[in-house]
Amino acid sequence: MTRTIFLAPLLLSLAACSSDGPDIDIGGDADAGPAEPFALVLDLLPEEVVDVDIVFVMDDSGSMAEEQASIAAWAEESLFGVLTLDPETPLNLHIGIVSTNMGAGAYPISGCAAGDDGVMQNTPQVVGCEPPADRYIIDVDDGAGGRTTNYPGTLDETFACVVQLGINGCGFEHPLESMRRALQNPVNDGFLRDDALLAVIIVSDEDDCSAHDTTVFSTDDIAVDGPLGPLSSFRCFEFGVVCDGDDPRTLGDKTGCVPREDSPYITDVAEYADFLKGLKDDSSMVVVAGIVGQPGETVSVSADLNGGPRLDATCSSAGGSASPAIRLQAFFDMFPDRNRVASICADDMSGPLEMAARRIVDTAGRAPCLGGALRDAKPDEAGMQPTCRVFEQVALDGAMAQRTDILPCSAGVLGPCFELDEDAATCGHTETALAVAVSRSDAPPANSHYIVECLRP
Repeated sequence: MTRTIFLAPLLLSLAACSSDGPDIDIGGDADAGPAEPFALVLDLLPEEVVDVDIVFVMDDSGSMAEEQASIAAWAEESLFGVLTLDPETPLNLHIGIVSTNMGAGAYPISGCAAGDDGVMQNTPQVVGCEPPADRYIIDVDDGAGGRTTNYPGTLDETFACVVQLGINGCGFEHPLESMRRALQNPVNDGFLRDDALLAVIIVSDEDDCSAHDTTVFSTDDIAVDGPLGPLSSFRCFEFGVVCDGDDPRTLGDKTGCVPREDSPYITDVAEYADFLKGLKDDSSMVVVAGIVGQPGETVSVSADLNGGPRLDATCSSAGGSASPAIRLQAFFDMFPDRNRVASICADDMSGPLEMAARRIVDTAGRAPCLGGALRDAKPDEAGMQPTCRVFEQVALDGAMAQRTDILPCSAGVLGPCFELDEDAATCGHTETALAVAVSRSDAPPANSHYIVECLRP
């Protein structure tokens, strides 16, 4: 059923707006008070994407056995069950699996003697299984109604064969640096395709500790009151995050925690976001997802058994606990409408994997769903009656973009128009099950997107 769309007043000129879709002043009478802010609900590519490159970053430290096993167990139903939903035009997939292990420089730390340098892993981790023949999994259309693959079994079996990387990796996890090296290391050549949607999925129970100076892992002075403190992952928090008051070793609750931009040891998170976006002419061709310890508004520091500071867990489950991923959450947030984050402390990985897969499918234009709760303009009537507006946005150069209004489809409307329809089959996983459909008689402009903004509750 097509829903009524209540349109807000629009500015006559919407040029020079950010391509990331920031809030827009909707104008109105100066005496009428401030206009309500519209939220970005969907940034939709006008045509479906067929090629998708997925970098799956798996934490291989000592506390990840249960999570790795759950990822492997639920891959068929929750990951590939969503990615392969469209049998008419299935995705052409490249899937590369990398560890978070980048070592710890020259320091003799267990599990950190030699990192993986972002090399995509294809060593079988399950007895009797067969890995892909290349560094990454290939599953693409062969042009004759079949598939070209580089593995003998099924897609989910091959993924499960490799993704359980083991738990002997470095306890100082480098998911962001490992991701970057995976896309730079010539050993992985052929994985990244120019016209493909690039997806990064990070699974870790600790925050990112990507270091540009490995002195932070020094074993020379591990005194509680030493310059670096005890040899523990608290160093990643102390030198990679800053909170209100900037007193990381003081015990107690801390607020306002964000990545430290000027760390002498830990790499700025924005550097990794800029790197990913720079791989594509259109930065919206990058999507990120995380299965991590989601940080709350407050984090807590307490004393460990030796009197040293430790960052308390943000969540726990039967499989273990997770530290607040402050740096990783900030990284995900740098991709507006191109990210999803779920808790690694879930009972199993079915929900988090499905979330990540749906983010990929939605971004590829195969499920143009309006995510999140929307404000109902007429709550007394049956069904959702949202207040939304739709634009065609064309990238001009860099951060510049030009927007053109797209009106609701009705008699007399010329040019592109849109409808919001209930689509439980495609969008039943969202709060409203609403999908947007844009009709047009001409081809969309190059480098264009459809931007949907709606009022939230």
